[in-house]
Amino acid sequence: MKILLSTALIGCLLSLTVSSKNLHAESDWKLFTDKSDGVSFNYPKTWSIEPQRTNAFRVKVGDPKGTGTCMLTTLPLPPQVASISAEDMVRQTTKQDIINGARQKGTEMKISDFRVTKVGNRPAIYYEDASTYESLDLTIPVSSINVLTKVGAQIYMLSCATVPVDMERNKSRYLFVMQSLVIR
Repeated sequence: MKILLSTALIGCLLSLTVSSKNLHAESDWKLFTDKSDGVSFNYPKTWSIEPQRTNAFRVKVGDPKGTGTCMLTTLPLPPQVASISAEDMVRQTTKQDIINGARQKGTEMKISDFRVTKVGNRPAIYYEDASTYESLDLTIPVSSINVLTKVGAQIYMLSCATVPVDMERNKSRYLFVMQSLVIR
């Protein structure tokens, strides 16, 4: 069965193929924990945290200067997808599925890196993309790195995004956030 991901499933994915060297001192980070389902991740202590206000995301952490954010989103899966294993979901999802899901929501995206990885020993998909965000009369270019994994009948997505000019400067920080993700 081929799985076509909706844009809601596309918002957050994560790569844990990060170098093992610790790029950031532990004292520079805070820990977000949602004890209701055992989700946690680290984020820079200078960033602010914003719990969900809408169904768009579960929690958002971001630089108060507006140079980047990371969002954790969870979505229930339809029964036909909820019943397959995480390994099968990851194996069957393609780069084109991600692009098509974004397109269904009116977003054109270019994926520059797409691969299978692990999130805390769970199979996951990682991708990097470039797209645009429309707000009022503005079109803002956005670069993001994303991770997606399936736990039970839910999709967990972690996505970190910024404007393209800031991505290279912030990428190691975003990868560190993603590397710290734990879903129990």
